[in-house]
Amino acid sequence: NSLIDRAEIIREKGTNRNQFINGTVDKYTWVDIGSSYVLSELNAAFLFAQFENVYDVNKKRLSLYNQYKKNLSGLDQLDIQTIPSELEHNAHLFYIKLKNISERQMMTEYLKFHKIQSVFHYIPLHNSKECKNYYYFCGSDKYTSKESERLLRLPLYYDLKISEVDYICDKIKDFFQ
Repeated sequence: NSLIDRAEIIREKGTNRNQFINGTVDKYTWVDIGSSYVLSELNAAFLFAQFENVYDVNKKRLSLYNQYKKNLSGLDQLDIQTIPSELEHNAHLFYIKLKNISERQMMTEYLKFHKIQSVFHYIPLHNSKECKNYYYFCGSDKYTSKESERLLRLPLYYDLKISEVDYICDKIKDFFQ
């Protein structure tokens, strides 16, 4: 309950406004950190328009994801993203995993040469600049750093065309020739 109270305070720009409205304090004031998380009417209008098309957008993204999967499934030189069959997903992204960071960098440069943007996904939290100040890694880092160095995200956005996914996949296949 104290976390809920604090979340309300942070949401209310750091004030105890909700307590004032509920009558538990006689005036409200700043009591903690906070910010303004309320959407403007303009932002709400954009968001509402996106909600109206969410099923169409998701259907398109899934078709792009499935095209990547279909085109790249047979390549032994890389691992492709897999989603367990019992799960439903929104095709937020599609990634491949290369042999190592060197191969990933070569693939990135190769795709860039062919006007295809690809990006690595993340730096492991324990390697990030800020977290090094609080560094405590429990156990050994057998997977996290190694896998982050192999991972490469491919373009996936609503306006991407199936033919463009095919082109990207062809270039990935050409890279290994």
